[in-house]
Amino acid sequence: MKVCWKVSVAAIGFFCLVLGSATTAEAFGAGYGWGSEGVMAATPPPPGIHYRMYNLLVESDKLTDADGEQIDVGFDLTLFANVHRIVWITDNQVLGADFGMATNIPILATDLEISALGVKDSDIGLGDILIEPLVLAWHGARYDAAAAWGLNLPTGHYDKNEPGCVGSGYWSSLLTLGATYYIDDAKSWSVSALSRTIFYGEQEDTDSTLGPEFGVEWGVGKKFPATPGLLVRPGICGHGIWQIGEDSGPGTTDDTDKIYAVGAEVNFFWLPPHLYQLNLRYLQEFGAENVSEGSRIVLTLTKSF
Repeated sequence: MKVCWKVSVAAIGFFCLVLGSATTAEAFGAGYGWGSEGVMAATPPPPGIHYRMYNLLVESDKLTDADGEQIDVGFDLTLFANVHRIVWITDNQVLGADFGMATNIPILATDLEISALGVKDSDIGLGDILIEPLVLAWHGARYDAAAAWGLNLPTGHYDKNEPGCVGSGYWSSLLTLGATYYIDDAKSWSVSALSRTIFYGEQEDTDSTLGPEFGVEWGVGKKFPATPGLLVRPGICGHGIWQIGEDSGPGTTDDTDKIYAVGAEVNFFWLPPHLYQLNLRYLQEFGAENVSEGSRIVLTLTKSF
C-alpha cells in the first residue's frame, strides 16, 4: 500500500489526508500493491492452480508537497504486508485466451508517526481483499499478454480517526492490461510492461473520493540455467504511477499525485516436478509529488500445481 498520503498546504501549514490500506502496498490508494511485480510481470501462468505469497516491506521518512519538496513534519512510516494470492487458470478459452480468476488476501501491519502533529498510530490485521473474477491469458511464440478486472472489498479495519489503520474504507475497481515480449527465440531475454487503472469509490465517514490513478510496472530480464533443474533470471525493474483525475469531497484539493521507482530483482525457478519460484526485488522511489517517498523490498514465493 502506500498508505495514501495526500498532502496540501492549509492554514496550519499543511493538511494530511490518510486513506487507509492497500492490498499489498501502493503509492496512492488501496487499489493495488505497486512494486509487487517486475520482470515478466505481464506473463500469466499456464492452466492450473497457482499460489503466491508476497512479503512486502515499505519504509518512508519523506512526505512531499505538490512541487515535490519535502515537508519537514517528522514523518515516518513502516508497512509490512503478507499477501496470499490464489490464481486458477482454466482450460476454457475466451477471445483466444485462457480464462481464469484470482483473489488476494492481505495481512498488514503499519507503524506511523508524524511528530509535528503528535500523530503516532499502528495497526495489524486483515486488509482489503481483492477479487478478480475475470483473468485472461494469451501465450504466443514470442509474446505473452494479460488482461483482468478486479474489485477491492473494504474488508480491513477502518476508522477515520486512526491514520495507521489497515483498512481503506472504500470500494475500488482495477483494470489490468499488459504484455511481455521475448527478444530471442529461446525466450531468454524479456521486456514487459503491465498497466493498472484504478477507480475509487467514496470513503466511509469522510465523504471524500480519490481520483483515479494509472500506473505501469516494467521489467527487463535475462534467464539462464544455473543447474539442470534450476533457472535464474536477474533483471532491472520499476514503475511509474500518475493520478489521472482530481480528488473530490471535503478536505481535498485539485493537486494530483505522481511517483516513480527503479530497482533490481532476481528470480529462481525450480523446474518440474518441483515448480517452485522465489523472487527478491528492491525498489527505490523518486520524483514523488503529494505522496510519501521511500523504498520497497518484495520477497515472493510461488508454487504451481
